[in-house]
Amino acid sequence: MNILKILTVLMLLPFYSIGQKYEHVKKYIDRVMPYAVLVQQKYNVPICITIGVAAMESGWGRSNVSKVHCNHLGLKGSKGYMSFGSDKEGFLYFGRLLGNSRRYKGLQYIRDYKTYCIELSCLGYNKREEYAPGLIQLIDQFNLNEL
Repeated sequence: MNILKILTVLMLLPFYSIGQKYEHVKKYIDRVMPYAVLVQQKYNVPICITIGVAAMESGWGRSNVSKVHCNHLGLKGSKGYMSFGSDKEGFLYFGRLLGNSRRYKGLQYIRDYKTYCIELSCLGYNKREEYAPGLIQLIDQFNLNEL
């Protein structure tokens, strides 16, 4: 477990030069990084995708849905946004969804994060036209692909 903590710190070093304007970004990444690492290890979903989707869907953890329902990833069920008992539970559900469902099966073979974003949107995770370009822009802006 100590190695995981050391790796996490080393991966986050680029963000410490971002500055005060994005302090909430650094704090959010610190908060969700362990979940993103776990999702990558268990379900082969890239860390930058998990953190990017979570940041975009939750407004860097500031949305009511993320705070009240532990749903940082915009996950919806038949009655609206899903509710989870913990942040970890919500992130693991996201990992299972992308890693194990037939709908997203093709994602496991994609290594380029930009293609992954486009396919994620095309496969129905979020069908808004601006979703994939917005997710790519967010990942690029905060160098999430370097995590």
